[in-house]
Amino acid sequence: QDLSGQAILIEVGGVDNTEEELNRSIDALAKAFGEYFWQAEKVNG
Repeated sequence: QDLSGQAILIEVGGVDNTEEELNRSIDALAKAFGEYFWQAEKVNG
């Protein structure tokens, strides 16, 4: 977006979701992102 070229905005859930559903979604997202993040190679730039 226009604040930072290296930022990402992720929206999860909606007005009809329960807190439990949101927590399960966030857990799945965190697991997937964590696996990607820890396997990423450092780059310059």
